[in-house]
Amino acid sequence: MGRTFLNAYVFITLVVIANGAVHAELRATITPRIVDEMETVRLTLRASDTRRTEKLDLTPLHADFEVLGTQTSSRYRSINGRVESFVEYQINLRPKRSGEITIPPIDIGGESSRPLSLTVRALDPGVKQAIDRMVFFETEVSPNPVYVQAQTVLTRRLFYSNGVQIYSDLPGIPEVPDAVVVPLGDTRSLNMLRDGQRYGIIEQRFAIYPERSGTLRIPAIAVTSSVRVQSGDRIRRSGVRIGTEEIIVDVLPIPSSYPADQPWLPATRIRMNDTWTPDIPSYEIGDPVTRAIIVLATGNVGSAIPPLGVTLPESNFRLYPETPILQDDSSADTVIGARLENFSIIPTHPGQVYVPPIELTWWDTKNKQVRVSQLAGITVEISGSVATTPPTPALEIPTALRSEIASEPESQARFTIDEILTSITTSKLTLWLLGIVLFTSLGWLITYLKIKTPFTLLPRPSSSEVSTWPRLKRACKGDDLHEIRSSLTAFLVDHYQVPGVVAIARFETLPKNRELMQRLNSALYGTGHTNVRGRDILAAARPLRAPIAKTRKDPLPALYSR
Repeated sequence: MGRTFLNAYVFITLVVIANGAVHAELRATITPRIVDEMETVRLTLRASDTRRTEKLDLTPLHADFEVLGTQTSSRYRSINGRVESFVEYQINLRPKRSGEITIPPIDIGGESSRPLSLTVRALDPGVKQAIDRMVFFETEVSPNPVYVQAQTVLTRRLFYSNGVQIYSDLPGIPEVPDAVVVPLGDTRSLNMLRDGQRYGIIEQRFAIYPERSGTLRIPAIAVTSSVRVQSGDRIRRSGVRIGTEEIIVDVLPIPSSYPADQPWLPATRIRMNDTWTPDIPSYEIGDPVTRAIIVLATGNVGSAIPPLGVTLPESNFRLYPETPILQDDSSADTVIGARLENFSIIPTHPGQVYVPPIELTWWDTKNKQVRVSQLAGITVEISGSVATTPPTPALEIPTALRSEIASEPESQARFTIDEILTSITTSKLTLWLLGIVLFTSLGWLITYLKIKTPFTLLPRPSSSEVSTWPRLKRACKGDDLHEIRSSLTAFLVDHYQVPGVVAIARFETLPKNRELMQRLNSALYGTGHTNVRGRDILAAARPLRAPIAKTRKDPLPALYSR
């Protein structure tokens, strides 16, 4: 009987909870009901007989309020068989205007709260003007209008005077649709005297690159602060929210005067420079040469600089381009983009060779005109001789074999004597050549086993590798970066027996070597790191050096000993 009563009690309790969940009550309160302009209020929504948290849609509040934050809490308890549960939502609001404001219904879980009324008392105009002078934003965008993919700079400055406290952090990088945004330097703190009032200033700068022509919208931002204001006979602190307006930027298309066959590159300045290593106007055939070309674009990023299309006369050079290095310097008031292209070059034929100039077309955004930057052409002297492969000696056919072939009836002969000399398909001739090869090999083996000569215990480095290693050591000892890169390339070419670009790529298969080469390139061409030491380069190359072969003075032991 007792168990039946307990089951019935549990069933009735569950039914009550279920019915309560279906008919959950939603209550709304606002505190305080009367506030001064710029003060905040708290809207509380309590959904009873539920433990489920819902996602709030606060869109109806945006017309008259700034939503500063939302907190959610829930509670469940059972006392003497009475179950109580609810979820409470607390929403902090700041009215956008003064007067009578109606808080509209909010929907939660299918239920709607009742509308509430709020009275917002307007501030004295003198007090409001005083607050506006105490803390405010200034923003500017320059230039405006701007060309597509060109740089315009957004500057935000927050002015605040004595007695102002900034509660929230300054907004970060603005989210601008259809544009690339790059921060310029760090946030700066300044001081300024304006109209007899001393202000502290927090300044942020951003470079913005529109990706399409038309209208670009930079969204508004806001911060929360408090100020000390005098209202009547008392001084009180009032919370304020300071914001900016949305900024409209006019984005211009590519000018019709810009050459249609050239990549679009807008900038305020272009600088080009190249370095040949070794830096002499004449080179030897086979000696590795490195050419580094750097382009600096003021007012644009490195990725906007197009490939340079470097070529050399194929009859005199072999050209091995490396992967370009792109970097941006945004530490100052504008972005300076850099593109570094490295080439490993092997001279192949002698003579005076004219290396053609390199041109880069770009748009001067300040003067609004097409410009062409150029690296002048140079004449290079290549000396030395081209190694030739000796011709293969003609195959002599024995006289007896010639006579035998010539006397064969024409009807049975399938090839002429000349065809036989060319294709070498006669079986007798093949056996004759095979016998010569076997006899020669056997004689060489016997001679080698009998002679008494030293033999090597370790692989002997090539003569060229022996000569390039001291050169690399001298360069590293003197910390001559240009000579270090040239001598390192020569050493790697000798070690791997491949062209310079391939040798460097093999050397960079180790991550530490790749990082070291990046630092060396940056130090050489002024695009980043300068902390590179010759001893680091030498330590990285040392494991590649083949050990010097040792010779054994004792002759080879006898093949058989008793």
